[in-house]
Formats: sequence, structure tokens, C-alpha cells
Amino acid sequence: MESVITTRLPKNLEKDLIIVAKSEDLDKSTVIRRLLARAISEWKKDYFTAQICLDLSGTVPSVAVA
Repeated sequence: MESVITTRLPKNLEKDLIIVAKSEDLDKSTVIRRLLARAISEWKKDYFTAQICLDLSGTVPSVAVA
């Protein structure tokens, strides 16, 4: 099931979004979905890697936040 999410983007992100959409010959919604899916996947990898490190070492690892 799909849901609608509305958000505001700074002008610089909107410009970049348009560049990506035109370069890939995609609509903006598709670009947003693909980039969001990629970002969430990357976050999960970072998060669960940090959790594993914490479980193994007992200390909180240093994780870079972009």
C-alpha cells in the first residue's frame, strides 16, 4: 500500500532533483523514491553495523553522520 508524503525542499535540493530527473529521464517522484530507498538502506547498514560493534565491544562506536 502506498502513502502520500508532502515535504518542502530547499531550492538547491530542488535544482539538484531536477538535474537528476532530467539526466535519468525520470519524473521527480521516482527519483525521490529511489534516492530515499538508497538512503534508508545505507542508514540500516550503518545502524546495524554500529549495533553489532556495540554488542561485540561493549562500547559505542564512532559513526560518521553526514
